Amino acid sequence: MTKNNGSAPLGIPVAAIITGSFLSGAMLSISLITVPLLLDTNTSSAHMVVQWVRLYHYGHILLPSLSVTTCLFYIYTARSKQNSSSIAHQLFWNRYTRAGLVTVLMIPFTLMVMVPTNNTLFRLNEQMKASGGGGDGIANLESVQDLVRVWTKMHIGRSLFPLLGAVLGIRALLEEGRA
Repeated sequence: MTKNNGSAPLGIPVAAIITGSFLSGAMLSISLITVPLLLDTNTSSAHMVVQWVRLYHYGHILLPSLSVTTCLFYIYTARSKQNSSSIAHQLFWNRYTRAGLVTVLMIPFTLMVMVPTNNTLFRLNEQMKASGGGGDGIANLESVQDLVRVWTKMHIGRSLFPLLGAVLGIRALLEEGRA
């Protein structure tokens, strides 16, 4: 891999941009394809909640770690510029750091904004399991769908953090190439 202005290999910021873009796309596909499918085809509140819990489970396994990995790629690139006395390298250090931090902001956003809705859906799942598995009497389908729609809107917002990080990373990489 070639060096980028004597600093981090060019492949590192490119990997950050690719992983951040992939992350955002994967997250958006959940909100724009998977959840509408669940909303359109479920006839049972219990089944809808179980499907949402499983969707959350699989997303929770991959998406936060991919966000952190992307951030680390950006931070590695930024650190390679930090020790330079060049004003341009200092500028790029700042830009790559911002790209990484914006990408990983999806995690505190989840904790500060989405947790109440998540917890409500998890609580419904536990109540439905405790009622013997049927659980449709615990919450009606329309109220569960409303909760999932609220979650989906927040998830779309959360999906934009890695997309913005990728845009900032592309901008930094292109400007660095011109420097």
